[in-house]
Amino acid sequence: MDEEGPVHMFRELIATLYEKTGLGVVILVDEYDKPLLDHLSDKDRPEQFRTFMDSFYQIIKGSEHLLRFVFITGITKFSKVSIFSKLNNLDDISLNEDYACMLGYTQEEFQNNFSELIENAKEMVSGGNDNFSLGRDQLLSDIKRWYDGFVFCPGSESVYNPVSVGQFFKNNAKFSNYWFSTGTPTFLVKLLKRNSLMLSDIAGAKISKSSFSMFDIADLAENLIRNDRIYQLLFQTGYLTFSDDPKASMIGKYAMRFPNYEVESSFSELLIDAYVPFSAISVIDKVRDAAEQGNTEEMICHMKTYISDIPTTLHIGRESYFHTIVHCMLKDAGLRIDSESLTNIGRIDGVLWAENHIYVMEFKLDKSSGEAMSQIDAKNYIQKFIPLTYGRGMTIHKLAINFSTDENVHNISDWKEEIVH
Repeated sequence: MDEEGPVHMFRELIATLYEKTGLGVVILVDEYDKPLLDHLSDKDRPEQFRTFMDSFYQIIKGSEHLLRFVFITGITKFSKVSIFSKLNNLDDISLNEDYACMLGYTQEEFQNNFSELIENAKEMVSGGNDNFSLGRDQLLSDIKRWYDGFVFCPGSESVYNPVSVGQFFKNNAKFSNYWFSTGTPTFLVKLLKRNSLMLSDIAGAKISKSSFSMFDIADLAENLIRNDRIYQLLFQTGYLTFSDDPKASMIGKYAMRFPNYEVESSFSELLIDAYVPFSAISVIDKVRDAAEQGNTEEMICHMKTYISDIPTTLHIGRESYFHTIVHCMLKDAGLRIDSESLTNIGRIDGVLWAENHIYVMEFKLDKSSGEAMSQIDAKNYIQKFIPLTYGRGMTIHKLAINFSTDENVHNISDWKEEIVH
């Protein structure tokens, strides 16, 4: 190379390749926005990188006659980076339905191309036990709940995550959270913590269509940014996907949801990274064991230990904060916890499934467990679970918990339980 500096060398490289081969040059750029995202917390660095990238990507525009194909990927679409303003001959396929199923397995593709592995997985899950044979339909349903659900264009068919599916079969049909280990942008943890985003904020998240695919990098450098900006990042990093909600569409918004169980679990881990010190994780197994044994008193005791390990400077005086901590704690324990579970006349704060025990939970903040229990009874929250447990030896626990923001408590202050056999 004769030129000096990345921008001029980039231009020379394109021209030299074209001259030597006589063929159009193909340019592939992965994670174009990483230099910006890595320096969001630095005061002036994002703007310096933006200015550099502006000049760098102008070379593509100026070398158009030498190029055959250009393909660029990234997490975010920034409005003030020339790749999307001056480089106006790019075709943005982010929400194009023709490409919506290109990078994942549809249900048909999954069943047709993995039929042998699915059969093998059925045998592995059953463990060769003739008394326990998991049916193919049930196995497919479980795999779908864990790894399907990504929708890359509103109204398009959902697709499975190829990485997670591959790891599932590679690891002898073990259901596990493979997606989170592939890497989570550290800036997301910082944003969640900085904006005190809770699980309840994500439920029913909506993003306006007009601002969906683009925002200014300066937004991310602010101390507080709008929640819908964070929802956009959660979508673009895979934590949220499109939900089918006609009401949202009518008001010019996209409704969002977690794609599947695996991603929801990953988000819980993300929140734990943001709000819970590592030292608190040690009691997680004890919480699970107590829940599965139906020992509510011991479970509450370990939950209080978990919460008490969170420094007072991190506590937030909102019911949704404590709700989020409990949800993440139970999810991290490997238990099934359904938050904001809908009934015909209300919304249950949490439903915990642990072996032969179902805990129907209602949370209150600075009130009383008695008031929480009255709500469980008044709205007959347990009714929907009675048919599921009848004749199966399962136990329903009505569990009312009150949290206190008193500076001397910052924890569960009182709780009540009623058992329904």
